[in-house]
Amino acid sequence: MSNLKLSYLASLVFLLFFGISFFTLELYMPHLRKWKSNKMLFKSKVYLDESIDGTSSLIEDGIRKAKLASLLDPGNKDTFENYNLLLFRTKPSEALTNWSATLDNQEARIEERMILLERSMDTLRDDELPPSERKKAGKIAFVQMNRLIKLNDWAKQPENTLLVCELLAETGNQAQALRQTHLLLEQYPEHPQAIFLL
Repeated sequence: MSNLKLSYLASLVFLLFFGISFFTLELYMPHLRKWKSNKMLFKSKVYLDESIDGTSSLIEDGIRKAKLASLLDPGNKDTFENYNLLLFRTKPSEALTNWSATLDNQEARIEERMILLERSMDTLRDDELPPSERKKAGKIAFVQMNRLIKLNDWAKQPENTLLVCELLAETGNQAQALRQTHLLLEQYPEHPQAIFLL
């Protein structure tokens, strides 16, 4: 009889503990997810080392860990950036699309758009990538360029105008790139990069 009472009490204590844990899940789960995300972020940052080849299975393991960290804490910019930096090494157009979507959903600073434009240009210039990857990078570069041109004084700086000319030339718009370069040389006749672009 006493064994029955002890097992009954143990069952009640277990149910009570389970009920409290279940109904307070909202209180401690975000902290647990953030802790696990930080742990996975720390593990995946190792794979950012340039000595790890982008085609090896090691980088895929790093991408998996970084994605998990990003999914566990979606509001954390560090986990998102880490995931996309690793993804950029194997699937650049996918990472560029992620960065672009984030910039579209928020009020982005000029520096962030410039970084994305430069990354898109680097991907566009990479002859080893398939044409589909380069095409996606070109589209993202054009979107960022158009948004940057709308900003005050961005297109007036010769380095930015030269970047626009390079993008036009890389995407097959050589005539328009040449016109832009001539306009740039009229305003800044001694600009060395513009002379080289001709």
